[in-house]
Amino acid sequence: MTDSRVGQTTIDYGASLMNAGSHGEAERVLRHAVALETAGAPPEHWRILRAQGALAACLVRQRRYADAEPLLLAAYAVLKRNGMSDPYTRQGVESLVAMYDGWGKPDKASQYRALLRPVR
Repeated sequence: MTDSRVGQTTIDYGASLMNAGSHGEAERVLRHAVALETAGAPPEHWRILRAQGALAACLVRQRRYADAEPLLLAAYAVLKRNGMSDPYTRQGVESLVAMYDGWGKPDKASQYRALLRPVR
């Protein structure tokens, strides 16, 4: 298995653990996935963003918003270059909205929610 497939398989395994409610183990696996992808891909590569996004989702599920926020903001900083018509950019913004809603930061959630509205 190539290094990139190992990283992607590790992300999938971590996501499965997270979906099963094993958040602590999922976080450990997803942190390992981030390390694998960071070592094996150039900066800002989609594989790194995917690993960081999965880790951020795991942290949000644990209500560790302050830990998830920098990961989601970093991903959005890269993704926004593609514009809001890109589904991955929209997914990144939706993740920010959900995090800020869960965190009880409605002003921040509204700021990103406004980006999801169709442009006329």
